[in-house]
Amino acid sequence: MSPWIRRPGLAGIIVAVVLATACQQTTTLPPAGPQAVTMAQLSQANQALRKARHLADPREAVGHYLLAAEIAWDLDWKLSGPVIQHDNRKAARIYDAAVLGLMAHARDPEWLQQSRTLEFDIPGPRGAYNLKFDPAGLATLRDYKEFKPASTYRGKAGFDRRITREGIGVPVVAINRDSILPGVMVPGKEDAFKRREGYTSPRTVVLTFDKPPAPGQARNVRIALVDPRKTAIEQVGKRVLPVAADLTAPLMAAYPTFGSQLSAFIDAIFPDSLLSASDIYALEMHDPERTPVLLVHGLFSTPDMWKNLINELNAAPEIGSRYQFYTFTYPTGLAPSFTATILRKKLANPTTEHPLNQGYVLIGHSMGGILSRMQITDTGRVLWDETFGAKADAAYRQSSPGDPLRGELCFKADPRARRAIFVCVPHRGSPLADKSIVQQIGKLVRMPFEITEALATSPLRALGVLPDRLPTSAQGLSTQSPVLKG
Repeated sequence: MSPWIRRPGLAGIIVAVVLATACQQTTTLPPAGPQAVTMAQLSQANQALRKARHLADPREAVGHYLLAAEIAWDLDWKLSGPVIQHDNRKAARIYDAAVLGLMAHARDPEWLQQSRTLEFDIPGPRGAYNLKFDPAGLATLRDYKEFKPASTYRGKAGFDRRITREGIGVPVVAINRDSILPGVMVPGKEDAFKRREGYTSPRTVVLTFDKPPAPGQARNVRIALVDPRKTAIEQVGKRVLPVAADLTAPLMAAYPTFGSQLSAFIDAIFPDSLLSASDIYALEMHDPERTPVLLVHGLFSTPDMWKNLINELNAAPEIGSRYQFYTFTYPTGLAPSFTATILRKKLANPTTEHPLNQGYVLIGHSMGGILSRMQITDTGRVLWDETFGAKADAAYRQSSPGDPLRGELCFKADPRARRAIFVCVPHRGSPLADKSIVQQIGKLVRMPFEITEALATSPLRALGVLPDRLPTSAQGLSTQSPVLKG
């Protein structure tokens, strides 16, 4: 079993079986040099690092950062064990600090635009460098405007475990706090894929040096900004150079405000507060190379329930490299047929750039599975007839295509949904929901004004087929629910 993966539970097993495997993309990393660690060398590297931080000229600062990283790169590597890493932790810290300092200049658009080939001749204190920027990292620099060292985020922040991997490079959290998702929504419109603390994604900055050149020659240096879920490990000759990673830190940055069990219960009883915020939330920028997976939580729950599953699946190379995760947030006190309509509307978008237009996978837990099933089902009039019985025909004639009840009971399957995975879903209702105490709790739900207003003004009221109060999730999950029986 991979050291990244532990037993993820039932949901993880189901997902892992359904999501197929994929090949790993790789990046060429040259081996480290043979020099031994000396205090003099560490002192030289520290001096270069300190000076770089105080230089006003960007090219001169980059030259000093490169010198500090070069000295650390050329020091001894520990060859024992399954990975190769610096035997001297001071050298590793110097390398990390130099790489982060260099990134502060590398993400400057004006600096990058100075060269169409993304190659730079950089003068250094001890010699010149030919610095080449990996063009694959340009998309990351475009989509994410801020990079924080993963070490900024301490502990586990409520996650079962923090998934990291030792290796070459510096793990960072790529962050985009902008309100518009470039290339997805029409410019100037609100982003449909809202998020709480900005889009966050794991990246690793890898700075590698070729062998020392002949006297008077520039040393070739390459900087790459890689996704460690796609670029995991390198074989260079007899050396194995894993790419360092911290997959949990980006989730720690994204998840702090996704809600607790208490807030989920309050939002279920008083759905007004969350109804306006009900939406699909993206954790990171859309990656066209990966298939979206939409996670729908169940009753008295929040997207927080998925965080450990996402953490574990991101660590499985055959899944993390091929799929990215979205969550649907909604108040769980309302009937499943109503909240399924909200999800259907959020998924509907006329623009071809919509991230889910190319297909997506649905994963629903408990009541969230019922919402998911309603996205892949053609109902015709089956649910309508089951709900209104003998008066179904008259009610259908009286209603209009835009009637909210039509949208709840008569709908078509979304052809973009490639498959759906159901985890502990009461497809035919739950006997627990039939218990009187559960039905009494359901009566505590305060219906939003827009729902009660629509019920009061519906043309179907004259037929006497509408209840005085629309069903809640407790009634919607009952084994006697006409929507589930249909």
